[in-house]
Amino acid sequence: MKYYFLFFLIIPTLFFSQKKASKSFEFFADKIEINAEGLDNITIENSESALIEIFLLNINSNSHDIHTNEKNETLTLSFENKMVVDKEEVFRKFITKRIDRASVLIKIPKGKTISIFGKTVGIVSKSYQGNLNIYIDKGNIYLNNVFANAEIKLFSGNVKATLDKQNIEVKSNKGTILIDKKSFSKKYKNDKKEPINFVVNSINANVVLTTQKTQ
Repeated sequence: MKYYFLFFLIIPTLFFSQKKASKSFEFFADKIEINAEGLDNITIENSESALIEIFLLNINSNSHDIHTNEKNETLTLSFENKMVVDKEEVFRKFITKRIDRASVLIKIPKGKTISIFGKTVGIVSKSYQGNLNIYIDKGNIYLNNVFANAEIKLFSGNVKATLDKQNIEVKSNKGTILIDKKSFSKKYKNDKKEPINFVVNSINANVVLTTQKTQ
C-alpha cells in the first residue's frame, strides 16, 4: 500500500508542475540559429507579425530557461537545462528523467533562414515559408509544405515533407526512400533545374516525400 500511496503522490506533481514560459520581441537578423539541446520537441510556425514569439513548456516548473542573443546578423536561441540529477539516488534519478522534459513553439516572421542543431529531438515545421537547415543526430522531422531551400542531415529517424518545384537530392544508405510512393534504394535525385533545393543526407533515416503541394 505504501507504494500505491507514493505513486498517487507523484502523479499530481507531474501534472501540476507544468510551466509555460514565453518571450516575444522584435529583431533584425535574417538568420536564426536554434540550439535544441535539452528539448524534446520543436515546432516552427509562420508569424503574422514582425515579432518572434517563443512559447516554452516545461514539464518540471524550473527545468529550462529561454536565452536569446542577436549578433552579426544572426539571432541565437537556446534553452538552458537547469535540472541536476542525483545519480546516487536511483529512484529520484528515474523520476527526474521522466519530468526533465521541455517542448518549444516558435513563431517566426516569414523569409528568415532557420538552422536547428541538436542530438535527439523531434521537429515540426507548420509549412514555414523560409529556408530550413536541420542538423541533428536522431529524430522525427515533419515539414509539411516546403516553400524554400531545405538541407537536412541526421543519422537516423524519419523525414516527411511535401515539395513543389524543388531540386531534390536524398541519400540514406540503410533507410527507406519513398518519393510519391515509389521506393528508391540508397539515393534519389531529380533532373529539375529549379532555383531552390531540398537535400537530405542520412545513414538510417526513412524519407517520405510528396512532390505535389497539398491544397
